[in-house]
Amino acid sequence: MASPHHVAVIVGSLRKESFSLKIAHALAKLAPDTLKLNIVTLHDISITPVDASKGGYDNLTMDVTAKTYRYIEDEGAAKAAKKPGGAS
Repeated sequence: MASPHHVAVIVGSLRKESFSLKIAHALAKLAPDTLKLNIVTLHDISITPVDASKGGYDNLTMDVTAKTYRYIEDEGAAKAAKKPGGAS
């Protein structure tokens, strides 16, 4: 089997009930074995203009902390789904 492709899924909201986070988890569950999804959350985003004396008015600086989480499916659900006939 070929090595899997790694895909980053960027989530913009950190709320527990975030729609984009739910979609990221759903995508990870549905992804075939050839894809490994990593959920990336962005924290402490800061966008500031660059000082005009250092290069112009149209430049911006962005600082961000990105945290990556590897999606790991619930092992009990995975084992039940792989059994012939499904979970009982």
